[in-house]
Amino acid sequence: MTQPFAGGPITAATEVGKTWIAMGQDEAWRSDDGAHWHQGSIGNLVEYPFNPELIQGAPYPVGVVRMGDEWLALSTLYGAGDAVSPVVFISKDGLTWTHLISSASWGFNATGLASNGTVVIATNIDYLGGSVFTSTDGVMWAEHVAPGGPAGLTDVYADPGAIVAVGWRDKNERSVPVVWLSKEGSAWTESNPIAAEGATTPKAVQRTPTGSFVMVATVVTAPAGCTTGACVVWSLGAWYSADGQTWQETELPVGAPLPAGMDYREVDLLPISGGVLAVASSADGWAAWATAEGTVWKAVDVPDRGLAISAGASNGASVLLFGTGAVLTGAAD
Repeated sequence: MTQPFAGGPITAATEVGKTWIAMGQDEAWRSDDGAHWHQGSIGNLVEYPFNPELIQGAPYPVGVVRMGDEWLALSTLYGAGDAVSPVVFISKDGLTWTHLISSASWGFNATGLASNGTVVIATNIDYLGGSVFTSTDGVMWAEHVAPGGPAGLTDVYADPGAIVAVGWRDKNERSVPVVWLSKEGSAWTESNPIAAEGATTPKAVQRTPTGSFVMVATVVTAPAGCTTGACVVWSLGAWYSADGQTWQETELPVGAPLPAGMDYREVDLLPISGGVLAVASSADGWAAWATAEGTVWKAVDVPDRGLAISAGASNGASVLLFGTGAVLTGAAD
C-alpha cells in the first residue's frame, strides 16, 4: 500500500519496540503504527569544536539505533570545501533530537550504524580506506582496524552474538569485497578472501533467521574492448556465508532489471519473517528480491516500480520503504 509522506527524502529508518523512526536531512519523524507520522525536530548544531567550518553544512543521517532508553542517530556533516565528519544526535522520544558532542574528532565519512544493545558500531570511509568505530555512549569513540589493513566499510550488522561489517579495498586497480568480524566490538578479524569479478563494492549486510549472513554489492564490469565509461555495466551481486568467515557468491535473479550503466541510489537488506529482503533503487525505479537462508533468491513483484526508494525499515512483520513524497507499506513474508 502506498501512502503520502510529508517528509523530504528519508535517508535512515528503523523500528524498535513498535516505534518507527525516519530521518532525513534536518528532519525527524516518529510513528507508533507505521501509518500515522508525527514530525519532530533536530536541534541546532552546537559549534563543532574540531572544525568550525562544519557547522555551515546540514546533517545527512546514515543510521539510527536504540541504546538503552535513548535513540542514537549518526549523520555525515558536509561543510565548507572538503570538510566532512560524522556527528551524533540523541533523543529520548524519537521526536526531539539534540547534537551530542563527541569527546574528540573521529572518523571521516560515516556510512552505517548498528547496535547489539551494548555497543554501537559505525562504519567509516576516509582518504586511505576506512575503519570501524565503536562507542557505548555516543561521546567516546574507539577506532578499530582488522589485521588485513584499512578498508572502506559501508555497512554493519550487529546482534548479541556477532558483528559483521562489509566494504571494499582497492587491489590491482579495482575494488574487492572485504568483511570484518567481531564478537563484542573490541577485537576484529578479517574473513577469508572473497572471490568477485569486476569492481565489487558491498553495500549492505544482514543475518537470516537461520543464522547465516548475506551481503549485496554493486558490481562494475567492462566488456571486452570497452575503453570508455559509456560501455561499463552496473549490476548487483549477492554473497552468502554460514559463519561470516567463508563467503560464496549466489545468483541474484534479474527479475525486474534496473538500467545498466548507472549507479544505485539505495541498496539495502531488511529482515523479514521468512528471511531477508533485498531492495535496490535507481533514479528510474526499484526492484526487490527475497531469500530464506541466503543461497536461493527469488524476485519480488513490487508495486509503484517507478518510485525512487531512499531508505527502508522492517520489524519482521511489516516493511516500510520511503520514497519522495510517499511511503510503501508491505507484509514482511
